[in-house]
Amino acid sequence: MSTRSTGPRISRTASPFSASPWVLLIGTPFANNHYLNIRYYFRFTQLSHGIRRAGSAALDLCSVAAGRFEAFWELKLNPWDKAAGALMVTEAGGRVTDLLGRPFDLHGDEIFASNGLVHDRMRQVFTEVLGEAARTGEGEKARKD
Repeated sequence: MSTRSTGPRISRTASPFSASPWVLLIGTPFANNHYLNIRYYFRFTQLSHGIRRAGSAALDLCSVAAGRFEAFWELKLNPWDKAAGALMVTEAGGRVTDLLGRPFDLHGDEIFASNGLVHDRMRQVFTEVLGEAARTGEGEKARKD
């Protein structure tokens, strides 16, 4: 049995951060590390058509796999929240890593999944935001929370 439907693989927009009407998904963690997520949210709100919060990481990942959304990220998830969805995105032709582009770790704290096309540009934004937080001294506090 395949993880894909009989339909096409993930649909892709023309280019990352173009005028194309693509939308991102965000997860809001229960942990106290909201600082960085708010900074990520602010930056991507400026660069995308919009950001949605659906409420279930598993369903969000399946939505990326189905091509309904371009990407999803969340911090502080448990393995059972991301295991099946990460597989769905990968099987559909997308990419799954941590926020800095390192290989996906089921037991790690972060997940970043995309259709593949926007992945590298979004990873650059995650890196920029984390660097800005580090320069202002706020990054260390945010990573500890």
